[in-house]
Amino acid sequence: MTAASTDQHASPPLVSPPPVTLAIIAYNQEEFVGAAIAGALAQDYPNLEIVLSDDASTDATFEIMTVAAAEYRGPHRILLNRSVQNRGLLRHIYDAVAKSSGQLLVLGAGDDISLPDRVSALVAAWQESGASALGSDWEVIDEHGAVTGSGSAGPAAMVQPWFAGNAPVPTLTGATGAYERTMFEALALPDFPIFAEDFFFALLLNLRSRPIGYVHRKLVQYRVHGGSLTHRVPGPGELAAHERRNERYAAQVCDLLDYIEHVAVTGHGIAPGYGTPRALNLARFRADVRHFRFRARWTSAAPLRRLAEVARVRSRDQLAWMLPRSLGLGGLGAFKKLRGLIGR
Repeated sequence: MTAASTDQHASPPLVSPPPVTLAIIAYNQEEFVGAAIAGALAQDYPNLEIVLSDDASTDATFEIMTVAAAEYRGPHRILLNRSVQNRGLLRHIYDAVAKSSGQLLVLGAGDDISLPDRVSALVAAWQESGASALGSDWEVIDEHGAVTGSGSAGPAAMVQPWFAGNAPVPTLTGATGAYERTMFEALALPDFPIFAEDFFFALLLNLRSRPIGYVHRKLVQYRVHGGSLTHRVPGPGELAAHERRNERYAAQVCDLLDYIEHVAVTGHGIAPGYGTPRALNLARFRADVRHFRFRARWTSAAPLRRLAEVARVRSRDQLAWMLPRSLGLGGLGAFKKLRGLIGR
């Protein structure tokens, strides 16, 4: 009876916090990587592994990582990783994950800053929600670290029509992303470069009905630096170069969307048994892919072809992109100049 009485009043066993990895993924970011590392080292989560991973930078990025790791005397475990040759964003992420041991992988760019409670807040939300991936709100900072704005995590309107049903489709913002290790084990690495890991992961998770969670607190300072054509009037030559960069970006989007359709139709690329398949609205999906194919070559399109594309847009986002370009580079330049004058 005495033993039974003791058991009834015993304290519950302590549960150790799960092992988590925060990976700083960097390439040629010597100017900012020190602040990114400092943010990682300042995390208040008690069971944290930090991977400082450099994708064969040609500047001093890896040297800064090496010195920071050697000088650190805090509680976190530090691992260094460096690619022998440049691997590209997604392959670099998978390489860093392979070196890590955390059950949850929190990703940080080499020019962003994780606030001290980032990992703790993400782990709490992960344990409560059972989400396969998570994101958070963020602050926007400039190259000097001054706060210039903010952003809020949530579904992206452009993805909503791609899946059956009317519910908003969860998506991610890469600067704030965290992912279960099982996701990396279940999703195959494509054999072509991926320009945005958040878009890639979010679409594949949606194809398998895996939950994506949000923490509506600002946990990351997302750095936006360099001149932006969105907020100033470019010269004619600069505008043409900028739009050709956008064309290359659109071509990369098409490659990714082609891969997503292949996975949706064949099931290849996702481990069997990972989640529940979700139907892709192929008609709407293919229509949007066609739009991006046009965006990948719009500067060489004939005037009538551009005007015809305006009639085919399927969303406000597409219309807002297409209308200023319907009259070519000259019309786009005039639109940007007028908007710049109005905004003054």
